[in-house]
Amino acid sequence: MATKEQALQKLAPVEDQEARFTADDPLLAFLTSL
Repeated sequence: MATKEQALQKLAPVEDQEARFTADDPLLAFLTSL
């Protein structure tokens, strides 16, 4: 269980980064249109 908790703690900041990255939808739309 400790290993699972450590893995979840490492993933938590990544989820925050993904939430911020989705704000760049115009950039993603541009990249997909290439």
